[in-house]
Amino acid sequence: METKITDFWNHFLAIQTDLIETQCKENLKLHSELFDTLNTKAVKIHPKIRIFALYIMRENIRAKLVFPSHGNNQLKALIFKIVNRAPYSDFWEFQIGVSPYNGSIIQLCSTINFFDLPTTVFQIYFAVQKIYKSSNKFHLIIYMELDRRYSKFDLQAAMDGILMLFLGDVLYFNHISRFKIVRRKYSAIRFLPLEELKNLIQYKNLN
Repeated sequence: METKITDFWNHFLAIQTDLIETQCKENLKLHSELFDTLNTKAVKIHPKIRIFALYIMRENIRAKLVFPSHGNNQLKALIFKIVNRAPYSDFWEFQIGVSPYNGSIIQLCSTINFFDLPTTVFQIYFAVQKIYKSSNKFHLIIYMELDRRYSKFDLQAAMDGILMLFLGDVLYFNHISRFKIVRRKYSAIRFLPLEELKNLIQYKNLN
């Protein structure tokens, strides 16, 4: 375990400036490849560990490496151990867990690009397909209004990040079982703006 944590941080130190540089130059393909190698190192520590990066592109560029805890206390304890071993960096901060986003989904998607190309998200809608009795989690249908067309694989990957950051990791992993992307906003399905999902989760918890 200790060796794997050391290997993770050594690899991070080797690519930390490349991650920021490729993000600044919008070389998103190379950035994705670099970050995948870091995620591979994280998975070797524990198969449920997934990391992602947030970038603040202002005069002084800052980046944040985020470790979602999945709402799992045992995993959170391990992540604390990993982050306590983090090296000092002039450009990077390290965050455990994800708090729910307070703004709108449009604000979130205009602040962070979840796709490989610059993309405008006009709105995201959801509908509940099923609530699983065993877990009390939602199976959602998602429709995304974008200015570009992507494969369902790319949409699924982007939506995974959007849901995580919008709901926060505890709500996401405790209340969302899965979601399906659809390309048409079917009139027979009652779609709601994604902002309503937090209210629906709260209502479900009370009933």
